[in-house]
Amino acid sequence: MSNLFSEIFENAAIDPELYSKFSSVTVEQILCIKSRGLMRIDLSHNKPIRKALVYDLEKELEEAVFGPAGYSVEIHEDYHLSDRYDINYLLDHYYDSMLLEIKNYDRIIYSVMKKAKISVEDGVIKLVLPDTFAAHDKEQTILRIFDDTFNGRFHMNAETEVDYCESEESVYTIESRNRVMNKVAAFSREMEKNSASAEETASAESVGSTEEEPFMTLDDVLDNAGKKSAKPAGLPEAERGSEGGAEAARKESSPKTAENKPSEPKTDKAEKKEWSGKWEKSRSSFGGKKGRKGGESWYGKSLKAPGAPDDVVMGSDFEGEVIAMENITDAIGDVVVHGQITAVEDRDTKGGSKIIKYTLTDFTDTVRMKFFQSQELGKELLGILKVGDFIRVKGVAAFDDFDKEIEVLRPVGIKKVDDFREKREDYNSLKRVELHAHTKMSDMDGCVSVKDLVSTAVRFGHKAIAITDNGGVQSFPDAAALDGKIKILYGCN
Repeated sequence: MSNLFSEIFENAAIDPELYSKFSSVTVEQILCIKSRGLMRIDLSHNKPIRKALVYDLEKELEEAVFGPAGYSVEIHEDYHLSDRYDINYLLDHYYDSMLLEIKNYDRIIYSVMKKAKISVEDGVIKLVLPDTFAAHDKEQTILRIFDDTFNGRFHMNAETEVDYCESEESVYTIESRNRVMNKVAAFSREMEKNSASAEETASAESVGSTEEEPFMTLDDVLDNAGKKSAKPAGLPEAERGSEGGAEAARKESSPKTAENKPSEPKTDKAEKKEWSGKWEKSRSSFGGKKGRKGGESWYGKSLKAPGAPDDVVMGSDFEGEVIAMENITDAIGDVVVHGQITAVEDRDTKGGSKIIKYTLTDFTDTVRMKFFQSQELGKELLGILKVGDFIRVKGVAAFDDFDKEIEVLRPVGIKKVDDFREKREDYNSLKRVELHAHTKMSDMDGCVSVKDLVSTAVRFGHKAIAITDNGGVQSFPDAAALDGKIKILYGCN
């Protein structure tokens, strides 16, 4: 069987331009391999045909002719070239087709051959490959590919030799190393900044305490020791440090009330009653009556305790290890949490005070902080703490009977803090450009605002960013307002 392509596939619904390129090609045979569901077509021609066109023809024949019968198509070429086609000509005009064929066959060999240097010396093809493990591992396969192409397909009777050269670092290797170095440099700068801050704090604390303490002689030490060991006359035995004296003095000075009786195990009902009593007590304390230590309290007169640091917004200063909100699964008592305010609620009570609720998240979980405050101070606090602020709170993790969930109640202190989230950084020296970004204007597909998206790209050092929302351009006006900071590429998905 040796017929022209145009004769065998005369009525095939193939692209006319592609059909014209193969009309003069000879079809040597068509084999049907049922076990593989494959139609193999062997073509021969007197001029090289680009491999991309061969792949296009395979696709057209599969869709228009053999596909409905459930067969795929595979074309094999055989060339009988004139003397004007030599090895150098094929390397100049057909090597791209070889790379395309290799890419479809083996990506590792393709990555090796992209870096290879090829020359022809005395009719011998010289391949200089990078000295890598992949090149050594695939050497025999590469030699077989060149033999099949030049000797089997083109009948050149060519010989191929392989040599190796030192491998050049790829852009990805260089970029990976630079990224690590930039991370180390950023970490080093942060450490130096923290160290300088600690030194400034230590220096400030040492101001005013530069006077040297007087040198103590041995006689001074003995005199001080004698004074401490002497027992002043006329004091009760309890204050002289005799064994059991302190306990006797405590019993004499303490009134015999029910509070001094040994505690008994509490039932769930009793514990609930105790929490309720403490809650009522905290309500009265925030109302501005008596303080916890007796006398007039600053509660009700000011949000902050006298002498509280500037970062304290309400209550007094406090310390303590921050606990993750995901670990607050029960009424565990005193806790210190930090988080971002995501919602604020307040309502007036019949007694004239305010119930204020702040919803906080530390991005491991979310809890609600709830407390009572006077009308005047409540309005002042609501003007200070707003949605988006980051705060640290010390309070009691307890079950709220009204909301029916675990909440942080009775806060003794609230501080404003910096954003504690660890921000992503782009440590690459070779910056990329995002060409497919969705904002919250892409319904059910994006949740970031244009402003935040552009600000992040600017912080990363990117030169441009593409806004490609789904079927809409509602984000373009906001993006246009930020066009001075970075180049905005406008698009639509």
